Amino acid sequence: KRGYFAQSIDNLKLIHEKQPNNHRAVFALVDAYINTFKIAEAKGLMASIGNGPFRKSYQYQSLLARLYLKQKAYAQAINAFKKSLNLNPMNDQDYYFLADLLFKLKKFKLAQEMIDKAILLNPTNVEYKLVNARILYEKGTDYSIGYLREILKDFPSNPQLLGEIALNYFKSGQFKYFEENMKKIENLPERSAHVYRFLMEIANLDERTEDFIKYARIVARMEPGDLKNQMKLVGYLFDLQRYTEAEKIVNNVKKRLPSYPGVNLYLSKIALAKGEIEAALSFADLEIKENPGRENGYILLGNIFSNQKDWPKALANFERAQQINQDSVEALLGLAGIKFKQNHVETALSLYTKAAELDINNPFIHKQLGYTYRAMGQGALAIESFQVYLKLRPDTRDRAKVQQIIDQLK
Repeated sequence: KRGYFAQSIDNLKLIHEKQPNNHRAVFALVDAYINTFKIAEAKGLMASIGNGPFRKSYQYQSLLARLYLKQKAYAQAINAFKKSLNLNPMNDQDYYFLADLLFKLKKFKLAQEMIDKAILLNPTNVEYKLVNARILYEKGTDYSIGYLREILKDFPSNPQLLGEIALNYFKSGQFKYFEENMKKIENLPERSAHVYRFLMEIANLDERTEDFIKYARIVARMEPGDLKNQMKLVGYLFDLQRYTEAEKIVNNVKKRLPSYPGVNLYLSKIALAKGEIEAALSFADLEIKENPGRENGYILLGNIFSNQKDWPKALANFERAQQINQDSVEALLGLAGIKFKQNHVETALSLYTKAAELDINNPFIHKQLGYTYRAMGQGALAIESFQVYLKLRPDTRDRAKVQQIIDQLK
């Protein structure tokens, strides 16, 4: 929680050097590398122990699964988790990790089976019960809330459970019950970071940006080691063009953990927003160096070169990003934008259409589809896309301009 990552890794490396056959030290070091996004180091250490007795252990397969998970190689992660659980069917934590992954992949039946096993092995773990509640929510709000209320009897005043119940009421539009639960949360004798994370989520759903920022800052003070929270805050500040505030937080994250994904990415974006092209390129290169298996750095280089109208370099970087992640919406949009400018409108349409399938509620995509259909002479489809854009972004600054185009097409 305090965020002393480098010191922890140095201590584990020292133990490993002195006791290379200590399997607990080896696994702890790999685990630390994975948690700090040092993917190359984790892979190297896993390879070095892969031919020894460690490979036959469930811990090896468990760490391999989490390494795949960090790389978003979900099929391989699922396979490794299954191998780990075959070797040790009493490992409740891997059932939990696997259930959470399957839930995110919308494989709810399989997720339910895995979380049931985790809870059977460790019935007092609240995190496991929260995942179970989220799976039950897919069946209906009443299932989830009823289950959470039963659990609350064993864990009265638990802020995570109260927050989850309130969140369910909010998402299902039952605002009276939501307000009742909010009062219970507000009257808790002590507010933990869990409470403020819940308040952040509600502020996000309610589009109260300043409240989100306020609560995120509180969490950052309470748990400075929660770098994910700080990077969320950076994203909000960047979107609001509050670059100085965003840059200060990013530098704090980088000081604690230079390998954290998105650190150099945001420093590059901020530099680009300020017109500092060389600095933007430098940070983008650092992002690729620190996270070679992620597409973000290449997308950023693509955007930088696009701004400079260096189309060959821009295309090369967007294509490299798509090779890493075929479902990267940003890479697809970058490629589509260039193809549109080069008057390859049919190719642009194909790319924008795929992006829309992946991110159906993205207003920018629908606007670009509108312009693409208009360029192809398909007025009816252009109108439809522009109307979806205005519906998704009713307060957009270019509303009058887009409405004028719609009227002209009609």
